[in-house]
Amino acid sequence: MEFNIKKNGTLPLLKMQVVDDGRDEFDSFMSFIETSTIYFSMIDVETGSYKIHLEPAGFVEKTQIEPNAKTEYYIYYKFPKKYTSKVGRFEGEFVLKNTDGALILPIREKLYINIGESNLSDDIDVNYNIGLIASISTGSTKITYTLTSNIPVEFNTTLNFTHTLNTYTGSSITITTGVTINSLQKIGSVSLILNDVDYFNLTQQSSFSNVSVSPVGLTNSVDITTESSFVQPGLTPTPTPTITETPNEPTPTPTVTETPTETPNEPTPTPTETPNEPTPTPTETEISNITPTPTQTPTPTPTEPLVGPTVYIDPVYGSGSSGFSFSLDIFLNNFNQDIAAISLIIPYDNTIHTPTDVTSILGGSFVYQIQPSEIIIYWFDINAYTPNPSIPIITITLQLGLGIDNYNFDTSPGNSEVGDINGDPILPITFSGSTIEGI
Repeated sequence: MEFNIKKNGTLPLLKMQVVDDGRDEFDSFMSFIETSTIYFSMIDVETGSYKIHLEPAGFVEKTQIEPNAKTEYYIYYKFPKKYTSKVGRFEGEFVLKNTDGALILPIREKLYINIGESNLSDDIDVNYNIGLIASISTGSTKITYTLTSNIPVEFNTTLNFTHTLNTYTGSSITITTGVTINSLQKIGSVSLILNDVDYFNLTQQSSFSNVSVSPVGLTNSVDITTESSFVQPGLTPTPTPTITETPNEPTPTPTVTETPTETPNEPTPTPTETPNEPTPTPTETEISNITPTPTQTPTPTPTEPLVGPTVYIDPVYGSGSSGFSFSLDIFLNNFNQDIAAISLIIPYDNTIHTPTDVTSILGGSFVYQIQPSEIIIYWFDINAYTPNPSIPIITITLQLGLGIDNYNFDTSPGNSEVGDINGDPILPITFSGSTIEGI
């Protein structure tokens, strides 16, 4: 078995698949792995000396997009640069230890690692930029945690953390939980319902601590940012800066605590959480695109036809009386393939009209944020969606003010995109916005 990596490289991951051959030995082997500590060692074949000796390794599962496909399991090790600084040939092995003994892998053949010369471009590692957004809203206090990555993750990747919400009276609210992005995807989310927490007792200040990411082998190539946003119906949300405490050595096997813990003297909130496949189902508000005023201006027809895959807002132009509600519908047109992810950012002038709600017909995980100057929309589903050009997928509700504002998509790289079933952006794609006037 041969594995190749460039000098001073940290990727690709060295991984060995645990093959399910349908025999009883597989279940026994999996049980052994799950109760073991996993190490990796590497010996220089020329000198016979250890280059790496019993360094911590990991175990991870890779969920397939196809619902009926079997889950794959891998033992892996991620090389730090200090161990790939020398060109050469090495023999590697994984060591699994538990109370029953030790097991050395691979069993039937040797594993050789070849460290080769590289040029400058080979030395550039892929970095994961992962952002966590907490959106806290009223009703029974609801928190939606949305985790996004700049590129699809190779394995199921979980961010564990403690989120503390400050309160005006009583003890602060402490929530310990985690969010997972499934393999080959870029977005994951989970929602918690805190029935016993009064939203209006929250000071709209919060902080994150005990932040860790798994698989552990990815930690030195992940940049993490966190943010909180407090949303009240009919008002512009208030984003709040958060303090993120990132440990140098995250826990090798982090666990997600499903029940939030709260400091004494306050009742413990009990969230409803679905960590594997969160599917917050938005409620669609039946609001007409035309306000009930005699001053409504008919929607003009676009002067140019929309060609190729297009995301557009209808109406292209609309108007209504100040103080009334107005709806913007987002359509997908000319898509000849299924989609599984959407990321949209729509800037706006908050001194003119006020966005109040965003709803969607899409299943899966749908999350939005109404920021002071932009609307952020994320959607992801493990099941593909076939775009129907006659059905709006998303509706944005505005409260009209006085004046004219443009609602165009931010098409900067990575801001507005539609992903296929593999999570890859569909290119090329056209985005077309709208102009709304309040009179």
